Amino acid sequence: MLPAEVLGVDSHYRVWVTEFCTSATLMRSDGNAAYLRTAIAKNDVLTDVLAERGFHADDVYAVKMMGDDTINLYVHNFGR
Repeated sequence: MLPAEVLGVDSHYRVWVTEFCTSATLMRSDGNAAYLRTAIAKNDVLTDVLAERGFHADDVYAVKMMGDDTINLYVHNFGR
């Protein structure tokens, strides 16, 4: 997944936010989102969906494109 793909997500995409089990041990560096968080934070569609669920770009630890119009953001609440 490339930052340009994340920046290209618009209102035509279905955006899923999947919360990782809060009891599991997880490091922020796990997953593939470390280099994508800046792009996520710059994308209004993604930040709006995350905010609606009480999350922000820094909570995302993995990103998966699912077809041409769906993106799944895996989040962890990191002690919230």
